[in-house]
Amino acid sequence: MANKSAFDKYRKRIVKEGIVKSLLIGLIAGSVALTLICFFTWFFDYKPGLFIAIAAFFGITAAVTPSVYFLKYQPSVKQIAQRVDALGLEERMLTMTELEGDDSFIARTQREDTMRALGSVNHMLLKIAVGMALIVPLAVCCAFGAGMTTVSSLYYADVIPSGIVTLTVPYVPGVYTVSYSVEPNEEEMNGLKVQTINGTIVYWTGDWSTQELVSPDGDKVVEGEDARAVYAIPNDGYVFSSWSDGKSDPYRQDLAVDGDIVVQAIFERLDSDPDEQSSQQDGEGEGEGEGEGEGEGEGQGQGQGQPGEPKPGQNQGDGDGDGDGEGQPSTDPSHSASGSRDLSSQQINDGQTYYGDQFEDAYDSWQDRQGGDNNIPDEFKGFIEDYYGSIETGGSGDEGAGNP
Repeated sequence: MANKSAFDKYRKRIVKEGIVKSLLIGLIAGSVALTLICFFTWFFDYKPGLFIAIAAFFGITAAVTPSVYFLKYQPSVKQIAQRVDALGLEERMLTMTELEGDDSFIARTQREDTMRALGSVNHMLLKIAVGMALIVPLAVCCAFGAGMTTVSSLYYADVIPSGIVTLTVPYVPGVYTVSYSVEPNEEEMNGLKVQTINGTIVYWTGDWSTQELVSPDGDKVVEGEDARAVYAIPNDGYVFSSWSDGKSDPYRQDLAVDGDIVVQAIFERLDSDPDEQSSQQDGEGEGEGEGEGEGEGEGQGQGQGQPGEPKPGQNQGDGDGDGDGEGQPSTDPSHSASGSRDLSSQQINDGQTYYGDQFEDAYDSWQDRQGGDNNIPDEFKGFIEDYYGSIETGGSGDEGAGNP
């Protein structure tokens, strides 16, 4: 009985050591689970995961600790004897355990000797040994677990965003420059070549009474958005030709901008033919009588033309002449009764299409537009009428009838 009582003192010390080691391993396993679950909870934006992580920590720790103790650290009698002999008993405890149940004289003598030696050794000298192999991993895992628990708690309280939001770099759309300007014309003045700006570009708002010139520095437009609409207006004596990127409509709006845009409006001079102007103003007919109309003729006679109903770009004039007979039209194609067809570069569109072939359609389109838009001021309507008059390529009217 005394042997068993002395032996139990040492056994309890070794059992405590096994329990401590098992608990440390259980805490390591629980901390790893806590860290991982808290991380995924925060990263994948799942707030209930915080409570799952805490429950997993305690559950795994409680499950792993006894499992490790019974599988690894539960001491046997032989293991206890070996630990006690290490205190200086010189394997007496191990021999006594081997002779347990032996009632021979030698066995009894050995047990008595062991008990005397055991009584001289304090059982508190048997230390509970926990190595650094368990303490260091435990410290690291606990630090990660505590850190991720803090992060997950702050995320749960909406103090910080989730990981997937934090780590995702937001797309920042680009900002581009959209610039419109007028291409200078190179002209000769007093024997010198100078550059002139023969038109303007305004922001188009649909209201001609409020015009704003485009910014010389261009506009900043966010990627994917639309630039402001603009309109190119020529000066007197000039006509809009095209934009430098090939677009032929003076009105333009660049949509869904995805890069810098730098374009110029190109204006060309409208050259006037002095002979043509003279032939449109002074009609000459052959014969006597009075005729009413806007025709052109050559000959000798007496007649006075009466102005017809004007159209943009048509001139009316009085023709006088002496002679007999009816007026005969000129055979010069540049002074025909149906209108002049000047084949100079100013009268040919893109080098192929004659302006006169498109004039009527353009003029009819303008009539429809100015009739349905009450925002166009009268002075601008007059400007447009003068503009069409300046580019009309021929006159039409009633032929004068000679009266004998």
